[in-house]
Amino acid sequence: MPKKEQFRTQVKKRLFIEFYKKFLGSVRATCDKVGIERKTYHNWMNNDPEFRLEVKDVFQESLEDMEEKLNMLILKGNGPAIRFWLSRRHPDFMRRR
Repeated sequence: MPKKEQFRTQVKKRLFIEFYKKFLGSVRATCDKVGIERKTYHNWMNNDPEFRLEVKDVFQESLEDMEEKLNMLILKGNGPAIRFWLSRRHPDFMRRR
């Protein structure tokens, strides 16, 4: 039978998810804010499927939010945003290695 998780660990995981949203998916900033080491975060990701799923969902949401913001800038004619989008998606504007 799996060992029951301590209450403080449950609280830290809840805080992690809350701040992970605020810090737009920055693991380092979130770990610092919550007061855990990155190895603790990696242990949670490896051993807690529910936590891992929540983290992935939050990360996906933040990607979608950023894409929406980028699209709004593009629609407003923001040159740097347009160049950024083209450099990632249009073969004629992509950097060659």
